[in-house]
Amino acid sequence: MNSPDRNRISPPSLCTKCGTCLYICPEDALSTDSEGFPKIREEDCSHCGLCGSTCPGWGLDFTKLEDDIHIQGKHDQYVGGYSETYLCRAKDDVLADFGSSGGVVSAILIYLFQKGLIDAALVVGTHPERPWQAYPIVITSEEDISKSQQSKYSSCMLNSKLQELLEYDRVAVVGKPCDIQGIRLLSDRHLHVKEKLVIAIGIYCGFGHVTREGSDFLVQKLGLDKDSITEFSFRSGSYPGGIQAEDGLGNKAYIPKDEYKLWNPLFMLPRCLYCIDFTAELADISIGDAFSLSPDKRGWATVITRTDAGKQLFARAREGELDYKAVTVKDIVDSQIFLASFKKEGAFMRMRQSRNDEVIQYVTRTGGVETTGLIFTIKQRIITTVFLYRSVPISLFKLLPFKVFRMTSKYFKRA
Repeated sequence: MNSPDRNRISPPSLCTKCGTCLYICPEDALSTDSEGFPKIREEDCSHCGLCGSTCPGWGLDFTKLEDDIHIQGKHDQYVGGYSETYLCRAKDDVLADFGSSGGVVSAILIYLFQKGLIDAALVVGTHPERPWQAYPIVITSEEDISKSQQSKYSSCMLNSKLQELLEYDRVAVVGKPCDIQGIRLLSDRHLHVKEKLVIAIGIYCGFGHVTREGSDFLVQKLGLDKDSITEFSFRSGSYPGGIQAEDGLGNKAYIPKDEYKLWNPLFMLPRCLYCIDFTAELADISIGDAFSLSPDKRGWATVITRTDAGKQLFARAREGELDYKAVTVKDIVDSQIFLASFKKEGAFMRMRQSRNDEVIQYVTRTGGVETTGLIFTIKQRIITTVFLYRSVPISLFKLLPFKVFRMTSKYFKRA
């Protein structure tokens, strides 16, 4: 295998679509191709190497970056370094029910704005013309938070908006693990980013980074006119919710979350297959679905504080904004064991299988989690095989009635 040039952005097969390279390039020599992957205009490139040095697609040294942001205390092989762990839900029921997982992220952002702790936040919203696609936005007030509520299962170059965000002095970022990785790699080289960043909130991510092809497939199968869709939500209705779309004529379509479970792994970005970071280990605070830990049928979230900044902020915010109780890190891992194992066990196995372990270089305190059990290994190999040859099932699902895809998704969930 030829040695890759790590001074440049990773190829599309390894790109996380975090967008950090689009911000850091001093020559503005980067644009995006038809699939939304960054590409270099060679005639404008000065070969400075900044895009490659801040690209999480090549892998990264978690140990060094954890030390840089002072993650201390306990360490778990599945979730990384942490300080405290909680089960939470926003006290405001309207906010909690509208959010994907009890409105916890929104409640913390409200607290930050109300107390004047931040001037702006970089979050994931929806595209102004294509509401089924995620889109990075900078919000500057409590009233703007509604633009970013609920999960968005679509690829989004969040960090491409850093130029706009860093026009403000005190900022927050809410992103997926790879987005936070890009922020930390950038902060390691640009001190002004570190100085302005008040808090980084990371969202757990299994295979939520879906390609444009995946988004188009889903919209087409809903049976609505794509050009006239006015509203789109991935987690609408009672927890855990489902996809709800509405066009300009008032026609509506709804798919329960259990019936599109297969969509995420089938259409995820290639790089997601080799990601080992499920719980955003480099965030100040990490937040995700509680699932089996929920004490009722409503949405709740688990929260992992990691840095002193995250611990102190959460301690203040929870008193006025959240219902909460302490849980163990084992509780969190057990509630998300499939996805935690998919990342921490399966990713290393898949890298060896595809020989990408020679290209993607991770440094961690544990060195990965040893694969446990024949059944798990078989499941991971099935997922890998389906993904590597996904053009076949995708072509079939495009031809077959949508109910076949929905039934297969329900079976995938049970399996």
